[in-house]
Amino acid sequence: MAIEKGDREPLRHGYKLRRKSVSKPRLNFDILYEIMKNSNLRGLLAIMQTCHALQHAGAKLLLDRHLPISGQRQLRSFCRFMLADTPRRFATLHRASLLVSDVVPSDRPTIALLTEVLRHAVALEWLQIGLQADVLNVHPELSQAVSALYSLRVLSFVGPSERAHADLISSINAPLAELNVVFHESQERQPSQDLIHLLEQFSRSLELLAVHNVSCEPAPTIQYPMTLSLEASLEDAEYDFSAWIRSFPNITDLSIISGYGNLSPNLMEQHRALNMAAQEKHSWARLRYLSGYIDDLFVAAPTCKVDHLRVVFADPTWTEEFALVLESTSPQKLSVEVELDEDNWTEEWLVELLNFALTLADVKLKFIVNPSAAMRTEAILNSLLGLSETLQVSNLDLTFELDVDFDAVDVQNLPQVFKILRELDVGAFVQKFADRAGALRDLKVFVPCNSESHWSIERPEDGCSMASHHLYQKTSKWSVTDEMISLLHDDDIEA
Repeated sequence: MAIEKGDREPLRHGYKLRRKSVSKPRLNFDILYEIMKNSNLRGLLAIMQTCHALQHAGAKLLLDRHLPISGQRQLRSFCRFMLADTPRRFATLHRASLLVSDVVPSDRPTIALLTEVLRHAVALEWLQIGLQADVLNVHPELSQAVSALYSLRVLSFVGPSERAHADLISSINAPLAELNVVFHESQERQPSQDLIHLLEQFSRSLELLAVHNVSCEPAPTIQYPMTLSLEASLEDAEYDFSAWIRSFPNITDLSIISGYGNLSPNLMEQHRALNMAAQEKHSWARLRYLSGYIDDLFVAAPTCKVDHLRVVFADPTWTEEFALVLESTSPQKLSVEVELDEDNWTEEWLVELLNFALTLADVKLKFIVNPSAAMRTEAILNSLLGLSETLQVSNLDLTFELDVDFDAVDVQNLPQVFKILRELDVGAFVQKFADRAGALRDLKVFVPCNSESHWSIERPEDGCSMASHHLYQKTSKWSVTDEMISLLHDDDIEA
């Protein structure tokens, strides 16, 4: 039979018609994983919903981001997410931040979920928790679940803690390396809030301790040789600086935080004299870092050498006390923070304070200003220009930080503050200050709502200083650490 043009040739016996296969493009899993690693949270969650393999991989990446769980609703979602794939997800849960102070004792379903999650958290090493003491009192099973976290190394309580939290700390079996806790202010400390009672089982493991309103009276038989960093109030040690020296013999970093009480000038002098006498017998040889408000540092009267000293002034008139602290510690690096409002300073006070501060070669100087003080930023800069010409500072980091309490400030006045800050001529100030400070070689300046800059100072043989910047950028931030642009422009205030 003849085959007409356009007719298909008949299939021969034993042959089947084969269709040409078309390969679908597929992305390599490693490439997808890298995309997930670098995606924002919304993108990561979207990719996780495409297939089971990416959901499992994305769950690990999600937990690696250590997202804080805030509030009862997020807590319930987090617990259900973890319990949906119990063995695999808990194996990668190393850190958890549970800020759930809105959970109440009567919310038994949520507390049951949280307890179940903690019982499965065998790999949890770092826990930050904000939880009402009443919840721990009514639900002891929750405390038992925390005490059984044998991998736990770092524990932090967010917000004021009470006796239930202290009892929880005492019941922990894991060898904690770091503990951060602040107890409620009270006229009489509970017995369980004694440092030795709380921490005795961690005496051979604790490396970093941050506590507030916890009695720190020394115990002659218990020391913490592994502790290298301490953050505590001098008031909690009954103003006995040597109590810390005896209990923590190997401290390298000490931050003295403010207590609740205030000492009279006479009592300050008495405690200072006692601390100086005690350190003649026993003292640390050197501290890598020492920080505190000037009144606490004056009372503590440290006699050891300090690599980096940070001093905070709520009142810039403490110049004589400042000079004594500098003399006894001989710091290599100095950080000075001065809190200024509308009526706690004058240019004369600042000049006297700064003349002491800038006798060191390496200085970081921060002014924390409220809006009223910020309107006088130029006067603060002028106080620097009025310093002695014999300044020894060679490396200076000068920072202003705008501190706005929206409950106490009329928001309508902020545009004027922003306008004043934007109009400051930082370059002109740098050149004048370089002429004044003959040893200056490196200068960083941050002025909120103005600029962030880094300057090198050259001094040719003719003696005239030349300031050149290798970084200068306009900024709309209120402080160096701001991650978001704040309300800066006049038309932002309504928003």
